[in-house]
Amino acid sequence: MVGNSVLSIEKQKEKIATMKWLLNFEDIDTNFSAQNLGQSLSKRLNRNFAGLIPLIEYFNSTPQFIQNDFSKMIDVKDDKDLFNKFYDRFKLNLQNNPQYKKFDNLILSSSIQAAIYCDEFLCTTNLKEANKAVFENDILNNILLFNIVSEVCNDIWKFEHNRNIVLNFHLLYYWSKQNKNKPIENLTDDECKIIIALIAGLPDEEILEGLNLQNTPININYIYSIFKSLPEKFHVTNLTQVIFRILLLNPDIWTLPTIEKMLFEIKNISRIICD
Repeated sequence: MVGNSVLSIEKQKEKIATMKWLLNFEDIDTNFSAQNLGQSLSKRLNRNFAGLIPLIEYFNSTPQFIQNDFSKMIDVKDDKDLFNKFYDRFKLNLQNNPQYKKFDNLILSSSIQAAIYCDEFLCTTNLKEANKAVFENDILNNILLFNIVSEVCNDIWKFEHNRNIVLNFHLLYYWSKQNKNKPIENLTDDECKIIIALIAGLPDEEILEGLNLQNTPININYIYSIFKSLPEKFHVTNLTQVIFRILLLNPDIWTLPTIEKMLFEIKNISRIICD
């Protein structure tokens, strides 16, 4: 019991420290609760779940030799010294081993290009706006990552406070092994439509329009009740994990040409687990 209590305290400290880093609150001498920090992160994320599409592409491109490193970390996950030994070796390889550096640089350059060329300010002609877009993209990637893996972070499995998302891929790998094939409860048509809207990053007004509902307080409450219930149906804890699980099971689901095909695939996503 004492051990679990200590672990819980360490886990909470790690979670709060990471959220403060993501929000750039590290130098603010104020005691923030995890709940308040979580609300601030949600506001910063602004329901930008479309950012999970490139993230899953980066993650799925992880070479087998790096995945082998992650498996070794999982095998010693309860031994802090051994875990740190394997993790430190992984970090050194990212810096010095040509094969590791090739993958690391590929993800970094892809992320930078995505930030610059998708930005509304046409950042290629404006260095200041380009840097701003890259910074915002880094923050978005890290918030999405943290929203997925925060529950596995503790005194051993720490979230790396670094713009380089590859340094946290071992956490994503570990979480995915635990959660990818969990059951998924039956989904209604409205739930599937809301999932599509979340992947597309649509605001409440457009979600209601897609459901053929008027913009009224009752209908807003209705879609928010679905936001709340979806994690339960996917046996996870938040919406970021819901969308990530869908993309883990079917990475190409967002490329389907029609809403009808997307609805069919999402409504029947659980069959992939059973196949």
